[in-house]
Amino acid sequence: MVTPLKLNTPDCLLGENPVWYAPAGEYFWTDILRGTIYAYAPETGGVRTVLETPYQTGAFLVSDDGSLVIFTERGVFTAMRCENGFRLLDKPLFTVPFAEGERFNDAIADPAGQMLSGSKRTDNTEGRLWRFSAGKEPEVLLEHLCISNGMGFSPDGRTFYHTDSVPSTITAYDYAPSRPLENPRVVVQLEPGVDPDGMTVDEQGNLWFAVWGAGMLKSVSPQGEPVRTIPLEVKQCSSLCFGGERLNDLFVTSASIGGKEGETPLGGGCYLLKNTGTGKPEYPAKTHLVGV
Repeated sequence: MVTPLKLNTPDCLLGENPVWYAPAGEYFWTDILRGTIYAYAPETGGVRTVLETPYQTGAFLVSDDGSLVIFTERGVFTAMRCENGFRLLDKPLFTVPFAEGERFNDAIADPAGQMLSGSKRTDNTEGRLWRFSAGKEPEVLLEHLCISNGMGFSPDGRTFYHTDSVPSTITAYDYAPSRPLENPRVVVQLEPGVDPDGMTVDEQGNLWFAVWGAGMLKSVSPQGEPVRTIPLEVKQCSSLCFGGERLNDLFVTSASIGGKEGETPLGGGCYLLKNTGTGKPEYPAKTHLVGV
């Protein structure tokens, strides 16, 4: 039985988007509403702030040169490595025509290094999924979503998984970097009010996702068959990633907002689950793509 270890990390309003940053041997994650990205070093237990922004950091990706790509309500920016962390560049890589109250929410790179990021609005309507490739205009892949959320790719990169939280679904699509999403089929359908949130895919192709409001992590097969459920003490668990030298530990984020009235706030911290499975490396973002 896996025992989640609560880490000595800052309490976030909305912790999200954990990634294993292999160059430093650290887990990175963001507090979206505070615009801050933190790092946790499992070898030492050390925690540091690697980037503070004036924006809501809805998501970020690691690029192939070690820099970060930051998705904010004002556009997509690059953060370059510097002596004590990262420095946000002033000029955006991309801008998109967001409506009032719309922001990015979660992101992933595809096998070609293109960047996919979804959006949500404050009223949880008309979210979209965008694809970004250097030298091209941003492309809308999905629209009329509620909350575009966690994403993942099958080990062969040919199946793309996308979460829309409010209808409580994860949908699989056939994927090719230069084509629209094709052949949609729902692989996870949870009951109303039980929302799948951030997700990742392990080396066997199983989907792992946090269940917002239910205090649990779930794993299912590529066909949606249950594999594993892991309870957590925190209701608003938000996302997860595999990390560590062998990619066999799970790092989980949570939020201190979003609970039901009268509930004792417990969320906002991060958890580590040792030897839980084996992840696969995420594709790096490429900000200098040509001819995809």
